Amino acid sequence: MKSKKRTELLSIVSTKAGEEIQREIAAIRGDSKKVKRDIDPYKDTELTEKLLAKTNTKLFMNINKSNQLVLGRSFNNEIIDMLQFKIVDCKLTKDFDVPGFELHSKYFILLNNIKDKRKENLFIDLLNMRSSKICLEGVNYCWVVSRTDSVFVWKYCRVFNDNSIQDVGPSLNMVLENAYHCGDEKYKLAVGENSNKKKSKNTYKNAFNDKIGVLHIDKQDLKEVKTRKSKAYKLNRAK
Repeated sequence: MKSKKRTELLSIVSTKAGEEIQREIAAIRGDSKKVKRDIDPYKDTELTEKLLAKTNTKLFMNINKSNQLVLGRSFNNEIIDMLQFKIVDCKLTKDFDVPGFELHSKYFILLNNIKDKRKENLFIDLLNMRSSKICLEGVNYCWVVSRTDSVFVWKYCRVFNDNSIQDVGPSLNMVLENAYHCGDEKYKLAVGENSNKKKSKNTYKNAFNDKIGVLHIDKQDLKEVKTRKSKAYKLNRAK
């Protein structure tokens, strides 16, 4: 989104079982708010948009009574992206015989075989920490979102120095049931792109909406470079 400030996530709690999963995801992510409403955001978009406006949030997640996970985001109080998954398997941190995750830890995001830029961008927006400077040695966790055929896996892992990983939970196996995406023009406006704006040469925006540029510099003529010559150099030249 346009703002450099990290977008807050609204966790809409509808069931007790869903609340456990949402609590862990929100705790890892941070910058989250919680409301309790017995709704299905995919069916009741108007109420969902009102909740987002009331809580001043743009991102949301919900697990309804049908054990469906709904993820989405809005722009100008109107939902622009929404994914509905059927949860087929779920493991929380307590289900793994390993030390749990550490709060307020830095993590990176690994997306594998999603094959859809809009879905990738939604997960990035949902989980992105927006850190301008990080120490790579201090990044000990990662969110993994991968796809095999119709099954999506969303899990949190610990990363070791030898680049091996260990599942620490939560871990969800899901099947995508529904997806909604707004039109391209509204999407470009939401992510800060102006289709009428004159394109700059040698610049582009990456998946995190950072502007990347290539700077071309003429080859420098070393003959024109003036350097300070020492007395020893002059004496050697005289000999």
